Amino acid sequence: MKHIRLAPAGNEEKGYFWRLYQQAMRGHIETQWGWDDSWQRQDFAKRWQNNDNLLLVSGRLNLGYAQVSRDSERGLYVTMLIIAPQWRNKGIGRKVLLSLLQAYQARQLELRVFRCNQQALQFYVSAGFRISAEDPEFYSLQGRAEELQAAQPAARRA
Repeated sequence: MKHIRLAPAGNEEKGYFWRLYQQAMRGHIETQWGWDDSWQRQDFAKRWQNNDNLLLVSGRLNLGYAQVSRDSERGLYVTMLIIAPQWRNKGIGRKVLLSLLQAYQARQLELRVFRCNQQALQFYVSAGFRISAEDPEFYSLQGRAEELQAAQPAARRA
């Protein structure tokens, strides 16, 4: 994937976001608290309203989505970044993180990861994030722009 575009998502993409969210997060949420479908749908609707909803697109392919919010204290907060299963482990997540920095002119990204989601934690640490706080359920991570750029494999920086 040479070029990944962050396209503003409209209501017509809401179902796609929900399906990917369930596919990627249900197992972690069940492990953490148990899945309450009604609560999850309400929380999803709040995230949809309170974030910029971005479809990750390459050509005519949907690769996943990101939800972000701007915060003057934290910079850019990545509420959700989900890559569709068939597009994982192809460098797309790293490209999206850099694209978010550029698109929002952010100096730093922040996010949280479930403690039980070690695969996501390893990805973000390898992408240049550091753990800034932890509690019984989550790791909070910060990634400064220069650290995220430095963590990019040389072949992908071009």
